[in-house]
Amino acid sequence: MRTKFEINEKAISEESKFIMLNANNSTVGCIVDEVTDIVKLNDEQVQATPDFICGNGDNYIIGIGKIEDRMIIILSPEKLFAKELATLQDSVTT
Repeated sequence: MRTKFEINEKAISEESKFIMLNANNSTVGCIVDEVTDIVKLNDEQVQATPDFICGNGDNYIIGIGKIEDRMIIILSPEKLFAKELATLQDSVTT
């Protein structure tokens, strides 16, 4: 994810985790610095992305989850990995 967001590299550590995402009928794996919690949100806990965030058509944020006093940014794997998924699809069809 650091590479995707052009953030300085960080050595993989014991806190680093490999997460799997489903996107466009494909499974994509990526390494993240750490996972602190896994939560399940119901529809009432998810709010639309504020206008000041979603002005750019490339925006990866598709919603904001709220649990008690926590805010959780919800990302779209389809948008986040669009280029990689297109490349994968091209390699499968050729």
